[in-house]
Amino acid sequence: MKENLHNESIRDDRHSTNPKHSDDKPHPHPKPPKDKEICLIFIVNGKPEKIEAKVNWHLKKAVEIALKESGNEGRPLSDWSVKWNNRVLDMEKKIEEFNFPECAELFLSLNAGQGGNTSMRRYADC
Repeated sequence: MKENLHNESIRDDRHSTNPKHSDDKPHPHPKPPKDKEICLIFIVNGKPEKIEAKVNWHLKKAVEIALKESGNEGRPLSDWSVKWNNRVLDMEKKIEEFNFPECAELFLSLNAGQGGNTSMRRYADC
């Protein structure tokens, strides 16, 4: 009977909701707290805009703030792209997904070829 009780307690330990792995090591990639902030520096028209952003925000929220603070609110967000380490970033992703270092420099620029007169394209097809 004692052996059965001992086996039951071992089974209970294996099925616990403990966030550690079975070998009692901490999880290798813990998620940052949702209220954690990170410094991001957006370079807009050659000028830096320092933003304190929450890591659980979508990148587009921080971009909107940087554009507003830099006085670049005249164009829709879809006209802009953001780059880090020469990579265009998906603004729909959360900031924590990029693993930015503290005060990472992100470059905001207008997309080439946005808008303009489409009538010229029609004539080019003739």
